[in-house]
Amino acid sequence: MKYLKEASPLLIGYRDQRCQYHLDRCVKDKLLPIGASIEDSLLCGYPRDSEFLDEMKLLDKLLSDQRMINVWKTLSKNLVDHFQFYRAISAGLVNSRQKENSMAPGERDNWLENIAVAAKKLSNLIEGSKYDGILQRKHIECFESNKAVMESVANYDGVESIKEYDMKEFRTLWEAFGTTSLSSALDDLVDVSSQPGGGLDTKFLLKRPKTEKAGRKLFIAELTGFLIESAKQPLRRVVADTVSVVFEIEEFTEKDVRDALKGVVIS
Repeated sequence: MKYLKEASPLLIGYRDQRCQYHLDRCVKDKLLPIGASIEDSLLCGYPRDSEFLDEMKLLDKLLSDQRMINVWKTLSKNLVDHFQFYRAISAGLVNSRQKENSMAPGERDNWLENIAVAAKKLSNLIEGSKYDGILQRKHIECFESNKAVMESVANYDGVESIKEYDMKEFRTLWEAFGTTSLSSALDDLVDVSSQPGGGLDTKFLLKRPKTEKAGRKLFIAELTGFLIESAKQPLRRVVADTVSVVFEIEEFTEKDVRDALKGVVIS
């Protein structure tokens, strides 16, 4: 991968580290032979890393597309944290695809009401039964089988090898910070979905959420909001260039950004 010289060194390092970790896992699980390259691993469909390739494709766009040159220069000039910018892009993409953001206000209210009724009914049905412990059982299964989770925790704590952990102690901590019963989780869902706005913490609402470009408008609003908070100005050129790269649009202008925001209201 040939990066832009203006691209974020922090994100380049993050991308390379993620790729190496992915390659090591593929080799360890014998999906690839020893000596395989990172390029080989990016072509390897790995079932436990279903979102990995999408993340790498996004990073590759941001780090190599010529339209991002101005973006990285402007972010650096305005002292905007590059990794937080990337996180804002990732979060904006997730939010732009979420079901509740494609609903009109009245439709969303009915949806939240139906969730509360259904969750309460299911909670009453399973409380005290074997089904009620399914979340705890899944939590323990994750400890037993998903070595990647333990390795991530070890790396996060600065431990070179998972072997340095006392596994009995680690399991005790894992269980202590485990999940609640399913009925309790459903009762929490009833409480949250009954709150004003369903506890969704939605900053922006779309006037016309079912249009073809609705998700993109929400993304633009959220990225603009992040830049106003981080750089104290909307940086519309940055938003426009980023949108053109992320959504693979040949040309997207500052006027297009302003026009998109006309269809958004602050909740």
